[in-house]
Parts: sequence; structure tokens; C-alpha cells
Amino acid sequence: MVLIRLWLIALVLTVISWFLLKLIRKPIHIGWVFLFWVAAIFGTMGLIYAGSVWLASN
Repeated sequence: MVLIRLWLIALVLTVISWFLLKLIRKPIHIGWVFLFWVAAIFGTMGLIYAGSVWLASN
């Protein structure tokens, strides 16, 4: 369930970011914006997980 929520958050942030970029006349393909948010969310999640594993092993 959490994974579905994260995908939905990424989709919502993609649409909002894409629309704002369009408003300031810096259009970027929506696929690139989605890829950025997926990498940001799941990359951060991976770093937090790696940090917790590292802290737990010490």
C-alpha cells in the first residue's frame, strides 16, 4: 500500500511540476519530469534505508 502511495505522490508531483514549468515557459517533456520525481523519491528512500542498515550494523 505504501508503494502505491509513493507512485501516486510521484504522479501528482509530476503533473504539478510539469504545469508550473509550462507556465514559466520552460517546457520539459512530462516523461523527464516523472523520471526526476521517481529518482528523487526512491533514491532518497534507498539512502535512508542504507543509512539505517549501516547504523544498525554498528
